[in-house]
Amino acid sequence: NETSILALECLVAMMRALERGSQGVPEHNGGAETSRPSSADRSPLRMFERRQEQKQLLAKAASKFNSSAKKGIQFLREIEGGKTGKDVALFLLTTPGLSKTSLGEYLGENDEFALSVLKEYTEMIDFTGMSFDVA
Repeated sequence: NETSILALECLVAMMRALERGSQGVPEHNGGAETSRPSSADRSPLRMFERRQEQKQLLAKAASKFNSSAKKGIQFLREIEGGKTGKDVALFLLTTPGLSKTSLGEYLGENDEFALSVLKEYTEMIDFTGMSFDVA
């Protein structure tokens, strides 16, 4: 996993160099970074970087969740995309490696937000065609 991250970082560095070369923008200007045009924010490189940053934040949220469900959800709600019960339910349903024990503890909480997450979570699961013991 560390090798994959290192490889991605190298790829990003190469893409930045290529992007700077194609725009004719030097990396530094008198020791200070030059500002990039707003179109650079929509470049494939910047979109890739944002996606990688988001994945790292979600991995951090998952790790925190596995240690303490409440702290993980609190962290998730602080980062973009974790504001609503539906956002949190989607995170709980789609994030690999979450502790089933922490998941059960959180969904069993009796506070208003946890109950809204539980409602959204159960609505996202398709129980059609399952027998009662499988569901």
